[in-house]
Amino acid sequence: MMTFASTYVHVKNLHCCYIHKHGHAAYIFLEPKADHWIPSLDLYQSDKEDILNDSFLNDRVVNAAQKIMARQFPKLNGFQSTLLGENLSYVPVSRNLKSLQILHTGTY
Repeated sequence: MMTFASTYVHVKNLHCCYIHKHGHAAYIFLEPKADHWIPSLDLYQSDKEDILNDSFLNDRVVNAAQKIMARQFPKLNGFQSTLLGENLSYVPVSRNLKSLQILHTGTY
């Protein structure tokens, strides 16, 4: 009897990543995300709707804002993913360097 398993994995900029396991072999199938609003910032149409409707901003939107600021202010350090705050794993920045970090607390 052959065993076959399928697992869904989220991969940045991809709609889905299916890993099909057949015995000891694994086959990976990737499909591009169709509803990207701004692919270079990893923002989706749902993020655009949240912004336009003054809804709660998720980590993708906050991280996109940091990417824009990092481009505008290349001499500033910081701008680490807000998801690092979930387990306090931000990488320390030297106190001799100017830095900026937006903290996404998940609350208002």
